[in-house]
Amino acid sequence: AGLEPNAEHSSRLVGQLAGLRSAADAITPYAPEAGLEALNALTHPLLQAEVETLRGTGLIFLNRSDEARSAFETALSQDAKHHRALTNLGNLALERGETDEAIVLYRRALELEPDFANAHHNLGVAYRRKGQVGRSVQSLRRAQGASQRKLRAEAREQLRDGVGGPNARKYGRWLLYALAAVVAYVLLRAQGVI
Repeated sequence: AGLEPNAEHSSRLVGQLAGLRSAADAITPYAPEAGLEALNALTHPLLQAEVETLRGTGLIFLNRSDEARSAFETALSQDAKHHRALTNLGNLALERGETDEAIVLYRRALELEPDFANAHHNLGVAYRRKGQVGRSVQSLRRAQGASQRKLRAEAREQLRDGVGGPNARKYGRWLLYALAAVVAYVLLRAQGVI
């Protein structure tokens, strides 16, 4: 009986995570409404910072910057280390012409997640606006490096999943057939049949 609440809690969290993934996929620049609506069903306390960050992103797509800023601030009240919420607040500051504030926010985000390419890129844009070309170029190069590292990591993960993923059984079966054919060939050749 003591395990049932934990199993129920885990099951609820798994369902909420799936809902979060679906909502995130649905929040697009062209039609964020469905994704924003889906966020309303996500109530698990562990997910609220991410829910509010996604909500802010959707609100930006709807040109509702003040509400978006409020959502990002709520996300940070839930998780002060949410680097994407900080970066998005930096983006809003940059759009308002508050370049120094944007730089502070991007730097805070990068302290939390040094390989976050978006923050590096946007920091480079902010430095460019301040006329600090050297810093701008340096940040843009870091953004490019972070993006390349992420792509390499994703490629390695896909390769690993391909080896042990759903296709492994199919490819493994063909590998066994090929191995059986080679063994049969060697045996038949050794006996002089071939």
